[in-house]
Amino acid sequence: MGRSICITSGKGGVGKTTITAALGCAISNLGYSVVVVDTDFGLNNLDLALCAEMQVVYNLADCLEGRCRIRQALLQDAEHENLYLLASTQPYTYKPNKKAWKACMQELEDMFDFVLIDSPAGVDANWQFSVEVCREVLVVVVPQLASLRDADKVLSLIEPMQKEGVGLIVNRYRTEYVVQQKMLSAQDIEEALHCEVVGCIPEIDVLTVASVQEIGIHMQYFENIAQTIISGEKRVITTHTPKLGVWNKIKKIWSRSAI
Repeated sequence: MGRSICITSGKGGVGKTTITAALGCAISNLGYSVVVVDTDFGLNNLDLALCAEMQVVYNLADCLEGRCRIRQALLQDAEHENLYLLASTQPYTYKPNKKAWKACMQELEDMFDFVLIDSPAGVDANWQFSVEVCREVLVVVVPQLASLRDADKVLSLIEPMQKEGVGLIVNRYRTEYVVQQKMLSAQDIEEALHCEVVGCIPEIDVLTVASVQEIGIHMQYFENIAQTIISGEKRVITTHTPKLGVWNKIKKIWSRSAI
């Protein structure tokens, strides 16, 4: 049985979709079969991230409604033979059937080594729909107070679900700002949210593009996270800064941003 991992966040715009697509590519490069699934109904962009928007015939809603088999809806990635996409549907008002979704997830776990779910932002019914069926969760955060607050809320909602593993991915991380104490470090974020950081992705302009095909040499950051997910060995960007205490650092950074 494969591993199902939901990639989520509280705040929108933190890079979930790009991270889901890039991690799918990175894990498949290590020889594992991977399917990435878009459950952000109405605001779906995972097909764009994988440059497959013109190839979608059937989507997740078609599978859940019985209009096609799962194998019919799967799209094989053009550059990664072990990577597949299950796209989402456009209508924002679509409400998935939970029983059908659980059966779909069971089938995907039987077919693939890894099932990566790109969940919607927020904590609405579709978010819960995405998180509940997965065995593990990765919460994407950026080193900003609004993102940390939303992530804290999301983690509090995930805790009662008793997942097999919960971790953080820190996106748009700038080591030079951490050294200058203008940004929280990975260790600060761990302490503030009481959750382990499995990897950091630096703020690089090319990582904001829609397609993972343009990431190029920067795929190494996602490959490091992929190896951490598979092996469990922690590979976090570390910096050595004076100890101020997490909340004192937050106050200091907040006071600077308010000037």
